[in-house]
Amino acid sequence: MRKRFFIKNFLVIFLPALFVVCVLGGLATILTLLQMQKQIELNNQQTANRISESTELIFSEADALSLNYSVSPTVMLRMEKLLQEGYTEENTRITATIFKTMLDSSVNTKNYLHSVYVYLDNPQQNFFASLIGLANADNMGDTAWLEQLTEDHDGSQQWLQARIIEKYPGFTEYKEPVITVYKQLFASGRTSRSGALVMNIHTAYLQKIYQSNLTYDGQALLMTDQDGKVLCGVGDVPADTATGTYLTMNDDLFSTGYYVQKISSEAWGTVFWSVIPHQVLGQQYQEMLWLIISVILLALLMSSIAAFIITRKNTRSISSIIELLAASEKKEPLPEIVGRNDIYGFITQNILKNYLASSALGRELLEKKLSLQAMQFSLLQAQLNPHFLFNTLKTIYWKSVRLTGTPNDTSHMIELLTSVLHYNLTRPEALVSIEEELRNTQKYVEIQQTRFDHRFQVDWRIAPAVRSGSCIKFLLQPLVENSISHGLGELKNGSIMISIEDGAGFWHFMVADNGKGMTAAEVSGLLARLSTDKAPEEHLGLYNVNKRLVLAYTPAAALQIKSIYGKVTIISFSIPKI
Repeated sequence: MRKRFFIKNFLVIFLPALFVVCVLGGLATILTLLQMQKQIELNNQQTANRISESTELIFSEADALSLNYSVSPTVMLRMEKLLQEGYTEENTRITATIFKTMLDSSVNTKNYLHSVYVYLDNPQQNFFASLIGLANADNMGDTAWLEQLTEDHDGSQQWLQARIIEKYPGFTEYKEPVITVYKQLFASGRTSRSGALVMNIHTAYLQKIYQSNLTYDGQALLMTDQDGKVLCGVGDVPADTATGTYLTMNDDLFSTGYYVQKISSEAWGTVFWSVIPHQVLGQQYQEMLWLIISVILLALLMSSIAAFIITRKNTRSISSIIELLAASEKKEPLPEIVGRNDIYGFITQNILKNYLASSALGRELLEKKLSLQAMQFSLLQAQLNPHFLFNTLKTIYWKSVRLTGTPNDTSHMIELLTSVLHYNLTRPEALVSIEEELRNTQKYVEIQQTRFDHRFQVDWRIAPAVRSGSCIKFLLQPLVENSISHGLGELKNGSIMISIEDGAGFWHFMVADNGKGMTAAEVSGLLARLSTDKAPEEHLGLYNVNKRLVLAYTPAAALQIKSIYGKVTIISFSIPKI
């Protein structure tokens, strides 16, 4: 008897669960895999775009450097003379030092640059090299690149080469992979090439950028030339197992089993690849399959347990039903109940539902009533505080006017304060026009100038188009307050400049003062405190402004702080135009 009941209950529970798990699991797997395939292809395209843009941005540095030497005929002539004649007099040494300094500044300020050479045609094959100055084969080991200048390169004015610099001054053993950018130089007024700018970029720097864009196991990110030769790559790049060198990339190599995205750059003759193997999707399929099997096994276990419990309950006596009915009619506490899955269990459950629903309904109504009362009290209190404050200030204002019979300095200060408080306390979450934000700040400045007996002056530099823009409230006043409290201090001839400029897609705000300023360490410490989740004890106004800018816009809108100790402090931020 019990065995038959157990099998019946088990099948009643397990079969529907199995059907639901299989159908829903199958549909979920198919939909998930389709969505993941679309996401993989989208990520592949976005990744190829990112590495293309990042790489070409670095290559574009060659354009800026070449302008320094090709635009001015005077610079070109001096360089030609120096490269042809060498150090003939003190003036040429000074000129060489100037050229070397220009090259060194580019290399020292851009950590992706290994070195920069400038070559102008001369029989000695002299050239300028960063960190070296006037160089040639006698004092410079890296001269193999000169051979590239004698080749045609299909008439291109700029091209790339992946190579290894094996000798460099000051190193006994040295091997550095670089991507060399060649850009031909043309003197002003000439039609033929005068020379070339050679920029060596650390391959490891580009690989680090590519590495940060890897998303999937087995993914490869590559930069090749038009012939498929790999210039730079990371991830699972196809290579010759015997030599370890990269294979030549082509469409046939990835014809099956890969998601491939390519972006070509005609300017540099390069192709950027993002390659993801199909097995990434297969791994996701296996994970989904194991998940479905795990759910089925869990359903099997739970169904067995549930069937066993229900079978036990089905063998209980009906006497408990009579006790329940009697207790329910007399409004007495219900006796201990044994659940059932048959007609008696149905009766038992309905009695329980009616009894418990009646009790729970009473508790729920009471809780809702108390919660509603608390919310009404909080709302009334929130409305009362600003209302009481504004009414009190208005009363003081009219009493001050009544004492003198006319508006006076005191009443004017109270009027300004009322306006500032009303602006700051009402609808703090609302957007306002920049014109309103400026008017509120001007009133605050007038209060402070009166308070400090006009010990500081304010220079307003507001672009006309800015005033019609929108921003969140309470941005400028805390910055001005910071300049007065922490910047100017006791300074008697203080100056504050408030500037809002109209940029491309952004409003640029700036507040500067000529106060005591800060050291670099103090600026770093202040920026660190502004970026924490815990409000600091000092500079609370700056902290609040910074947090609201990040939350309302993006982290890119956070405060920027620059300062020179004893001279000036500048706080700025930019928000998108709305």
